[in-house]
Amino acid sequence: MRVYLIVAFLFLFLIKPVYTQIDTFDEKATEKIEKTKAEWQYNPFKKVDGEKKLTGWLDPNSYLMRFWIGDIISKNETLADPAWNIDDSIVFFSVTAVADINPIAFRIDDWMFRVGVSFLVDLQFILYEKGSEPLYGLNGSIIMSDYMRVGLHFDAIYNDSLKIRFAPLSHSCAHASGDYMGDFGFSDIYKNRVTDLAIEGMIIEAFYNWNYFTFYGGINFTYSGLDKAPYATIFGANIGTDVRIPIWGEINFITGFYFALNYDLIREYNMRTGELYSENEQLNPAIVVGVGIEIYNYTAGIKYSRMQSRQPISYATVEEYWGFETTIYF
Repeated sequence: MRVYLIVAFLFLFLIKPVYTQIDTFDEKATEKIEKTKAEWQYNPFKKVDGEKKLTGWLDPNSYLMRFWIGDIISKNETLADPAWNIDDSIVFFSVTAVADINPIAFRIDDWMFRVGVSFLVDLQFILYEKGSEPLYGLNGSIIMSDYMRVGLHFDAIYNDSLKIRFAPLSHSCAHASGDYMGDFGFSDIYKNRVTDLAIEGMIIEAFYNWNYFTFYGGINFTYSGLDKAPYATIFGANIGTDVRIPIWGEINFITGFYFALNYDLIREYNMRTGELYSENEQLNPAIVVGVGIEIYNYTAGIKYSRMQSRQPISYATVEEYWGFETTIYF
């Protein structure tokens, strides 16, 4: 019995320092990790806490990853060419990929200032019944066009409740897809057939979060590319509101609206000969409404939108659509 007690005593005597060293190492390692992370406080790939509430959920130009599936209500006017074979379409869908990176950031009291770049690309598809035409790319589908925006921006953020963004250089472009341009079944292939768009403009916008509400608004105008652009927003202004009502934990009911009034330039011409058929400047409203459920940085909801089309294939028409959309905020 005495031998067992001696062994147990020696074991505890030898093991205790080991555990003490492990605890010391754990404390030092944790301290080192936190200290190292603090040295890179302004990670360009990480947004400040609460910044998702300083982004317009219903703003069609917000930097949110999106997947939308639904119906273009105005498809008979938007896609009037019989070659689209709309009667055999099953559903429309789009995929939006974004990046918003801020490599330069610094803080002055309660204000954070950042300089960054942002990128958005939106791809539009039609899914057809099996055996229908035209079909390209993905099985049973055709890609219609893409819309892209890339720009330089300066942010000023106050206490995670107010964000002001100034984008002095915002490049917007759109392209008709190869699926569309390569199909000579579409009538008058070069008449009124726009392949692409490229313009540059400036954007100023502000976001304010108070309680359940996010209020936002902004102005934008185009200063380069108007002489050749088939369509462009010469000047525009928008406002919007998101409402988040807590349900449980980080699950919220979310709803709101977006409204814009744009002074647009719309030209119709022959891209091969350059012959101009018409040129109009007109005031066009845009509206988006929606309801959904938000879980942390993910949302799923139903949206309705009516605005001037920004697709090269249908820019002279108003696009009206509704459907189911999921978004992810990074």
